[in-house]
Amino acid sequence: MTTLGIDLSTSRIDLVYLDDDGPGADWERVRLPRRDPTRERAEEMIDVLRHIRHAMPRRSELERRAVHLVAIEDPYSAQSHTAKRLGQVFGAIVAVLPPELRCRPLPPQEWKQRTVGAAKADKDDVLRWARNTWPLAPSELDHNGADAYGVAFAVREIQDALDEEARRLSTHWPRRAA
Repeated sequence: MTTLGIDLSTSRIDLVYLDDDGPGADWERVRLPRRDPTRERAEEMIDVLRHIRHAMPRRSELERRAVHLVAIEDPYSAQSHTAKRLGQVFGAIVAVLPPELRCRPLPPQEWKQRTVGAAKADKDDVLRWARNTWPLAPSELDHNGADAYGVAFAVREIQDALDEEARRLSTHWPRRAA
């Protein structure tokens, strides 16, 4: 089984497929169309969003990799126009994921606290943590790939705790006779 962590921007999407049995993972980057100064931003953004549909992994690829859980970094920006575009990219990603796939947004503070140990960890702290945790991390691993790894790692931990709690509760509640 595999957990997929996603870090996004308006220029790229980083995907990390984290093996549920350990810290090993695969990293991919989806590049989104670059800014064309001859076009209006709103028109360009539509092209970016349409590109996501074709660039994201297909259902067959997710099944081949046995992805059962997806986490997407919940984007944030203090600038309203950037926040709007990040929200559009986030929505486009969610829209192409198979509906039966469990998907969870994770704020940066939550996944950073669970991985690096500090909710306000900076990009260098996250990259250092990822390189120390991920055996055979690609040499070209950058801050964005490290973020996607952190998102996947944190949501796997969260889901493991939820599953354990559900198992514990199911053994304490009497079953209703049929």
